[in-house]
Amino acid sequence: MSADFRQVVSPIHGMTDGEALKVGLPIWDPKLHTQFPFQRNLRQSREIAQFLRAFYQRAFGEFPQFDAGDRLEGIKPQLYVGHANDFPQLIAQMWTTFAATGSLQRLAAIQVNEDTAAITKMRASLASLGVPVAPEDSLPTAAGLVLTTAERAKGLEFEACIVLGLEDVERSMLNFAKNRAYVALSRPTRRLFMLCETDPILLQTIQRDLYDRRPL
Repeated sequence: MSADFRQVVSPIHGMTDGEALKVGLPIWDPKLHTQFPFQRNLRQSREIAQFLRAFYQRAFGEFPQFDAGDRLEGIKPQLYVGHANDFPQLIAQMWTTFAATGSLQRLAAIQVNEDTAAITKMRASLASLGVPVAPEDSLPTAAGLVLTTAERAKGLEFEACIVLGLEDVERSMLNFAKNRAYVALSRPTRRLFMLCETDPILLQTIQRDLYDRRPL
């Protein structure tokens, strides 16, 4: 079994014998574990994968165990900084552009935290702008813009993702907030957009040539 980096799918992490059946084994014994690191990221474009490598190292203090693939899209991840009230309009513009050109078929807006009130408010705002937002219970096969949280987006893949809430990760009291952020950032295959009210602390030490910053 394999899974995306920083996503726990079971209490068994590469064990190779009967010890794997002991749920929640607290002691790491190299004799009982075999790891199979991925050599190359083939899901994302090279631009997104290079950004993810830098984010992974910054967030977790570990050298990423994967290399960027060779598929170039020619567009870096984009960070938009502005007032949250302007986010629905920008998302609507993106949706309209992609729908008109037919260049991207699967688009998702993913919120890092589990703020249900914020999701509900965003859903209402997008609906008022004429954006067809997919029902929450149809995420894997949804037609329309998928609006969800990082927790629910695990295992899903989209051509383009708009990530919300990165600026709150470092202030979160939850020790897995960075994991959620990584999950959200690793969902898109071709386009990655980040919408924030302030520059996220997590991005401030990442090479600036790995993403474009744009004011709203």
